[in-house]
Amino acid sequence: MNRLINSAEKYDSRKELHKIKHATYVLGASHDVITPVDQQKQLIEAIPHAHFSVIQSCGHASMYEKPAEFLAALIGFLSLPSHLSIG
Repeated sequence: MNRLINSAEKYDSRKELHKIKHATYVLGASHDVITPVDQQKQLIEAIPHAHFSVIQSCGHASMYEKPAEFLAALIGFLSLPSHLSIG
């Protein structure tokens, strides 16, 4: 557990995000204290062709807290025309 916590606290992949070559979906949550909205926005700014939306009144575990909204958002992104896939 200590190794997992240390990894989460020290690993920073932000300098690699520009290398992502496929359409990417960042599904944020308005009450996420682990990855706050300002940090979510930093992700989309660093990832080319990133799409972003936020589930309101939800924390970090949106797939459990609001599963219907999470799935609707995910299916919506996956339903986008295939030309949005870069690569």
